[in-house]
Amino acid sequence: MKVKVAAIQFSPGFKKYEENMGKIEVLLKNAYEQGSQLSVLPEMCTTGYIFDNRDDIRDYVETVPGKTTDRLCELATLYKMHIVIGLAEKDSDDIFYNTAALIGPEGFIGKYRKIHQFIADPLWSADGDLGFEVFETKLGKIGMCICFDMNVEETCAVLDRKGCEIFCAPSNWFGERPISPVWITRAYEFEKPVIVSNRTGKERNTVFDGISCIIDNQGNILASTKEVEGLAIAEVDIKRTQPRIKKFFYKDLSRHTYGWNPNWFFKQTSRKLPKGEDFQAAVLQIKKSDCGMFSENKKLIKKMIVDELNTNTKVVVFPEGILNGIDKEIHYDDVVAFAGDLCTILSNYDGYVALSGIIKEAGKISSRIFLIGKKGIVAQYKRIYHGEEIIDDYGIKPEFIDTEYGRISMMFGDELINMEPIRCMSLEAVDMLLIPEKDGSGYNRYYDRFELLWSLAGVRARENNIYVLYANYIGGNSIGFSGIFGPDSFVRRNDFVYSERLQGSVKMMIYLRENTRVFPMNRVKYKPMMHFRKPYFYRELF
Repeated sequence: MKVKVAAIQFSPGFKKYEENMGKIEVLLKNAYEQGSQLSVLPEMCTTGYIFDNRDDIRDYVETVPGKTTDRLCELATLYKMHIVIGLAEKDSDDIFYNTAALIGPEGFIGKYRKIHQFIADPLWSADGDLGFEVFETKLGKIGMCICFDMNVEETCAVLDRKGCEIFCAPSNWFGERPISPVWITRAYEFEKPVIVSNRTGKERNTVFDGISCIIDNQGNILASTKEVEGLAIAEVDIKRTQPRIKKFFYKDLSRHTYGWNPNWFFKQTSRKLPKGEDFQAAVLQIKKSDCGMFSENKKLIKKMIVDELNTNTKVVVFPEGILNGIDKEIHYDDVVAFAGDLCTILSNYDGYVALSGIIKEAGKISSRIFLIGKKGIVAQYKRIYHGEEIIDDYGIKPEFIDTEYGRISMMFGDELINMEPIRCMSLEAVDMLLIPEKDGSGYNRYYDRFELLWSLAGVRARENNIYVLYANYIGGNSIGFSGIFGPDSFVRRNDFVYSERLQGSVKMMIYLRENTRVFPMNRVKYKPMMHFRKPYFYRELF
């Protein structure tokens, strides 16, 4: 179904309810005149956002449904429009919530209370207690989330499992311009349109970014605003897609492993956290046409490993399938023998290399990644999710290996579309994810209009507080975008390096040394994003 939608943006006056409602009414009329059937307003747009405490906001909270939704019901009926609005709610027990309400032409439909709170919310608001609900309307099945909820990937994953067909996200986003790669990821990974309605202007000491937008189910930015009052209008395709099949290990998502000091928590287990080191890592971006048969590739691999290790690099990742190259497959015993040849080189430098290929063993074919060090093959990963390869032997679940440099896990680039395995590894305190890729065309883009790089690997790094080392080819269908992406959730633009089309290596320092054994200060060890998770509300995922 084609539906015309609007993301409405303005600067709400702080504690100026009637003034804000006047602006809302004008902007909704503008949206109606441009044909909008579903209009989304910003978070907390009737009151402003940053209140000192419960007493400071007490005169501005209201019941939902209540006076604001009643006024909007009249407009929704008049305009034959669905409206999503963010506002401050109080319940019958005088508990306050940051809430989004959905109103349709026939009246109030439902509400959502913000579950994953951002830094200003706990000053006055309780955590949301209603869970993630999907509301069936004549336009389709609508799911609501609020601002920081989008950063926690389980939010949209649960809505998707519940049948949601479009994500509506009232927001007060700041500190990241122009458009968050997180928003694009949510649209792309779940194949759902996303409407982000952000506020603009300054409130107290915070400047809000604006740049509201509408993103289609392939991650294309259909329309956006600038940093001023206005609205983005676009037509989106609302359709049902089937959630992906669950794997048994998804039950690991039910755990909250970062509720305690991770140094204490993981010390209980038989696999204590490695102390970690600061070191240089590299991902190699190679022309696909330079790869031949296994016998030829071995020489290329050896040379490139030596070149990188001579620059004091400790971990090197090659693109997917570098072992077999143009060969259909290679035998496992041949890989073991080659790993033995590499031992001497790697032991001289205390290095590791990640190599992958199509492997035949005991009559079965699998796609594998090998982590090779001075003792030979120290870890293997077998593809879990079905890809383009004709194989008949799949892995069961992701694993990790502890090294002197940190805790390492591996998976293939096209498997990144599944948020669950990376999240499970983050919950196991993984520091680095090594990702060989062979294509990457769907989930690496540069949006010229916004000077914005979107890499799915980069978003997985920030939302899981891990380093992601992503190595791809160039040439043919392979688009490059190899990079090393850092773990900062709160946007340091120098926290990643990448190469779009150049051949060679991409290097970056990886900081995994933890100097204190009391409470970790390294954000990879502390993993702040894991602390925001609320597994109680994620049951549909396991």
